[in-house]
Parts: sequence; C-alpha cells; structure tokens
Amino acid sequence: MMKKIIVFGLFFLHLLQVSAQNLKKLTIIIAELPAIELADLTVYLASDFNNWNPKNDAHQFKINKQSQLQLTLSLTINIVNFKITKGSWENVECNNSGEGSNNRSLKLNNDTTIYLKIPAFADQFINKIVESTRSKNVKILDSAFYVQQLGAKRRIWVYLPTSYQKGKMKYPVMYMHDGQNLFNKATSGFGE
Repeated sequence: MMKKIIVFGLFFLHLLQVSAQNLKKLTIIIAELPAIELADLTVYLASDFNNWNPKNDAHQFKINKQSQLQLTLSLTINIVNFKITKGSWENVECNNSGEGSNNRSLKLNNDTTIYLKIPAFADQFINKIVESTRSKNVKILDSAFYVQQLGAKRRIWVYLPTSYQKGKMKYPVMYMHDGQNLFNKATSGFGE
C-alpha cells in the first residue's frame, strides 16, 4: 500500500512539474489610450480562454508603476485571441472611426510582454447614426430560436438569393454565426 502511495505521489509531482514547465507568462500593457482619465477607466481582457467574457474580474487591467494599464497572466495555451473592453461588448475597442476591429491574436512560445495601442472604444461613438446596409433579401426567420447546446435563444437570419421565390431551383446552404455582423452595418458591433 505504501508503495502505491509513493508511486502516486511521484506521478502527481511529475504532472505538476510538466504543467509548470508549460506555463507561459503573458503581460499586456496598454501603452496608448484615447483621451480618457485612467482613474475613470476599468478595462478587461475578453479572450477565447475566458469564453469571451467582456467583464471578467480575473482579467481586469490594473494601473502599474508607470501609470499604464497592465494585466499579467500565466497561461498554458500557445495561441491567444482577444479584445479589450470596458466591461461590455458595447464598449469594446474599435478604430478611430468607431468601426469594430478584428480579434487580436498572439502566439505564445515563451514569456511575453506586449504593448497595445487602443485608438478608441465603441461607446465613444454611441450617437453616431449608422445607415442600414441590410439587403431586402435578408429576413429574420426566428428572433428567439432555442439552441439546446447553449441553453439560450438566438436570432436566426436568412439571406435568400434574389431568384429564390421565382423557381424551384435548389441552393447550397452555408451556416454562419453573428448574423447581425454579416448582414447589416447598423446592427453590427464589429463592422459588417
């Protein structure tokens, strides 16, 4: 029995050692921000490793000694996809025109420090009226379709070819996510 406990203990220590060797420290420093007082600013990292949560307290930036926002994480993953938010997707980082930006992506081979420039946040453009770009062939099929795997309801958008109603022709189907971003600049949080 004692031999089994020792073997298990050694195996457990080996797992801890392997896990520790795979840990990489990622430090993100926001070196440049739009004209916002740091004291009034709460900023978060939304990422693929935190289920794209825009307001996760464990991923909140803090002011460092150089008066910059900084977040340091220990990660075992090799690729990180992320965006910076002010706590919601309505307040996500964007470009100087208020248009959404692509996810940032970073490959982690070892401990890494990166410096970011945030041109603007989406809430700075709240009063900006965006003209609809939705085609007349885009319809909302269901506004509360229940997705069992997510335990949530989603809006289902359908884009039909112009000749769809006129004949009996069959068309291939493509399923895509985030219809509000695909079909209409006015409803898009990240650009059409």
